Amino acid sequence: MGLLDKLFGNKEIEYPQLPVGNYALAQLDEIKGPLEELAQKVSDHLEVVPAEHEAFVFLGKPPKSFGIAWIHDGKVTGLKEFAEEKKCRRLTLES
Repeated sequence: MGLLDKLFGNKEIEYPQLPVGNYALAQLDEIKGPLEELAQKVSDHLEVVPAEHEAFVFLGKPPKSFGIAWIHDGKVTGLKEFAEEKKCRRLTLES
């Protein structure tokens, strides 16, 4: 399974390529290295939301099995690592 297959899901869905000069393509190219590394490590579906000099990646299929990663400064930070770094305490959500 290639990088784009993991980013955009199932191989059966054909998405058009982003046109050359597209702003989102430029943003994705900027984080391509860490994004490809993440795609190789993760076997779940990935959805990427590019931003200027960074991206947010949603992994898996909510609500039961999902995660969030932040690609910034040439590295990938998971939600758990970010919470530990910021010394956030764990919250329990109840419905």
